[in-house]
Amino acid sequence: MLTLQDLSGCFAPVMEPYHPRVGFEYEILCLDGKTLLPLPYERLRHVLQASADLAHGTLLAGSNEPPTKVSLPDDGLLSLEPGGQFEFSSAPHETFHKALEQLQHHLDLLEQLRQTQGLHFFFGGVNPVHTVDQIGLVTPTRRYRLMDQYFPTVGTMGQRMMRQTCSIQVSFDFKNQAQGQELLRTAQYIAPLAAALFANAPYVDGKNSGYRSFRGPIWADTDAARSGMLPGFTRPDFGFQDYVRHVIQAPMFFVQQGQELVPAGGMTFAHFMEHGFQGRQATLTDFVLHNSTMFTDVRLKHTVEVRTVDCQDPALLPAVLAFLCGILFCERSRLRSGHLLHRFTEQEFHELAVRLPREGLSGRLNGKSVREVVLELIDLAAQGLPRCFPDGTEAAEHLNPIRELAQQGKTPADVVLERFGDDAAAWLAAGRTF
Repeated sequence: MLTLQDLSGCFAPVMEPYHPRVGFEYEILCLDGKTLLPLPYERLRHVLQASADLAHGTLLAGSNEPPTKVSLPDDGLLSLEPGGQFEFSSAPHETFHKALEQLQHHLDLLEQLRQTQGLHFFFGGVNPVHTVDQIGLVTPTRRYRLMDQYFPTVGTMGQRMMRQTCSIQVSFDFKNQAQGQELLRTAQYIAPLAAALFANAPYVDGKNSGYRSFRGPIWADTDAARSGMLPGFTRPDFGFQDYVRHVIQAPMFFVQQGQELVPAGGMTFAHFMEHGFQGRQATLTDFVLHNSTMFTDVRLKHTVEVRTVDCQDPALLPAVLAFLCGILFCERSRLRSGHLLHRFTEQEFHELAVRLPREGLSGRLNGKSVREVVLELIDLAAQGLPRCFPDGTEAAEHLNPIRELAQQGKTPADVVLERFGDDAAAWLAAGRTF
């Protein structure tokens, strides 16, 4: 039978010698350029093929599944998410310039697709206009169908999450378990504040939601067992085995049996480990698959992945990378951010995660202005970047746009609301904000 130590070993670092590297995933909406309506899978399949042709990539499909991915020559990946979201996954990079260079290649590809395929791209954290029913389950894989059937049994927002939301996810390498555990804890402290700083989803279903980021309440009522904060993360000794204990108590969507995904019937991975399933015992491969279905604010793989940031206008994506890298990769900035935030309790952070999607930077953390806290964190990021990247001084300049907004107490969503008022359709049509 697998042990906690066995499962924790799945997260061993994979790179020697160690250098700080950052990778990111960038989800956007891909719509028809004339009607601004969501695209069906068959149209998106043509978009994938066109992407492969333009970028000299390779169209990929799973066994007995339709194509949903394109492997790119620069080690990037394009993929379709369940609601038809178009996601770019970068390669990991040791310099900030290389990360932005690959981002620019992706943006150039989007422009080519816009012109040749008649597309419209939208850069926000939630589809501001189209409802769950209007979008539907676009990408017809077995994995997504099983998830779509499961979520309504545990919450009210899972289908919204799958169909309407778009995010930026940023991943960080670590050199050993001790550093990985530091990253895991500090990233969890930073995650709700990063979500507030970059809130960018004020509309849903064609209306002003009253939130700076409606992605917050969507995730809060998707599946409490596999999303949100990691329980116990404020403990100084919180580590990989604590993460594993949380993961194995989450019900499984499915188990891989040969080439098929078989519904797991709500069985937890802990139950699978102890009792087996349909005549076989749990393996490390099963655990890795199950962990890929965990959507906690911070997820552990061979990297530490921060998942709370709304999709951003391309002008602000470099600020997201600079903010998170400057704090998490620099040991000094990581420790100083810890001194700033570790005095707050886990309960205070849970309350913060509920409030900040509505309040943005106008909220307070234990009597202190959230705006003041995030400005201190921006300064720590600016100080940390030159210590962790060869081109860190230049990278720090990308913090200027978000610092200027934060000094005014504004999030990207506040700029959206100033420009478009209650007209969600106008924002969708504009596609971009900055």
